[in-house]
Amino acid sequence: MDKNCEFLKNKCLLYSDTCYNIIIIKEGCLIKDYIPLQVRNVNPFFLNVFDDLKYIPNAHRQVEVIVILEGSLVISLHNDIQVLETGDMCLILDYVTHSYYTKVHSKVLVITFTKEEFHRFKIMAAKEQLTSSCLKAANDEQRKQILNIANELIHLPKGRGLEFQQFGYLAVLIGYFLNECEMKKDDNASMILADRIMAYLSENCHQPITLEKASHDIGISKYHLSHICSEQIGINFKTYVNSLRLSGAKRLLVQSDLSISEISKQCGFESIRTFNRLFAENFNITPAEFREQNRRNNYIDVNSPHVKELQPKKQNHDV
Repeated sequence: MDKNCEFLKNKCLLYSDTCYNIIIIKEGCLIKDYIPLQVRNVNPFFLNVFDDLKYIPNAHRQVEVIVILEGSLVISLHNDIQVLETGDMCLILDYVTHSYYTKVHSKVLVITFTKEEFHRFKIMAAKEQLTSSCLKAANDEQRKQILNIANELIHLPKGRGLEFQQFGYLAVLIGYFLNECEMKKDDNASMILADRIMAYLSENCHQPITLEKASHDIGISKYHLSHICSEQIGINFKTYVNSLRLSGAKRLLVQSDLSISEISKQCGFESIRTFNRLFAENFNITPAEFREQNRRNNYIDVNSPHVKELQPKKQNHDV
């Protein structure tokens, strides 16, 4: 691992040549090319552990597996809201809108990898079709097994065999979904409009982007786009885009040695003055203070501003 991330120790484990983010990891996504070249490796897997995770709705090209290590996490998959407890997992395929909310406390292992790597699991699964699913531990024994695998993944020693070891452990976790979850085909060609919008904004938020340009590129009217943002996310278009940019900036402040000015530019802010103002307004701290505080505490905070509390339906508690 590059010296720029040594201070993160086990919390910042891997980089990929095609995975550029932590929660939204994919080529051309929220923070495309934001990790300096010198901290990229060829490993296709990326692991990280987050405390008290909160993130606004988003969709991306990468596949994500999460394991709840401690506490509980409320997750929304296409507006299906469920509460995951310690030992539960979730598989999120590419272009599936999802968001996270922690009410009290959570510690979450997030494993992200490229769509190409996921294809290897699909080949292994033969005719079975994996789909985005939440998986609740069936019993205490299964919960213990899942947590043991997660902890082994987190603490694997670096070496030439690391990728193979990771793939093996991850295959075991994917196996739980094959055994326990309903199988059906995920059809990206029929991706719903909200997913397309989330994916487009995640991929382009670091570029100069307006409501007019986004609506033109997506192929809908700006009024329709504005309505969907307000209805699906609960905040307006501009606020949502800035929230994505701010979350990317928080990660860069902790995980890179880029100047604050360069981070502001790479995240898509029109000026460092605008970046500093929005950062302080949303987090009650300056970017420089945030960088110092999080590095000193060996902590990664990628939580988004404007995250709405997710309210699961009553029956989901009993799933």
